[in-house]
Amino acid sequence: MRKCFLALGLAIISITFVFGVANAQFPSPHPFYAVYFDDTYQTEAYPVAPDPCPGVLVIDTLYVMLVNANAWVLATEFSVSYPPAISWITDLDKWPTNIGNTPTGLSQGRDTPLNGFAGAVECCKVLVQWMCDACDPAYINNEIVVDKHPASVRDYPSYVDLFFVEHEAIGLTSLICATIPTEDTTWGRVKALYTR
Repeated sequence: MRKCFLALGLAIISITFVFGVANAQFPSPHPFYAVYFDDTYQTEAYPVAPDPCPGVLVIDTLYVMLVNANAWVLATEFSVSYPPAISWITDLDKWPTNIGNTPTGLSQGRDTPLNGFAGAVECCKVLVQWMCDACDPAYINNEIVVDKHPASVRDYPSYVDLFFVEHEAIGLTSLICATIPTEDTTWGRVKALYTR
């Protein structure tokens, strides 16, 4: 009976060790903040429309999300810089305890944590007004950037988990009127890029 328990214990330790090494070699994606243009997580403004700027003075909602937190999230701290193509109006659906707003820095907390294991945590919605009706040169590649809170001593946006541990996150950039540079070429030149 003792040998059976000893063998079972060694098997459990071995399996735990193997899975621990596998997880250490393949870490989960890094947590990040991003501004999305709709609730289906589009990071480019209206990519299917011929014109990504819906029109001057059009009111719209953006979504600030924390993705890949891999923790129960109690608090967030970040800021968002907005380009000339849109004007910030106000933040909506902020958490119960909050200080500031997205352009000047937003610190917010909750008494019940949100599940950061299930993909994305909505930090807030942002009501904006579009200031463009076409992708004129002034609006090409306009960036909406999530960054650290300006009053923070850290150099990154962050969040706090259920155990009051602070985590670093990356602030992503979303684009308005995004362009992809291309050049004219031949199939022979393209194939030459992939041959040795």
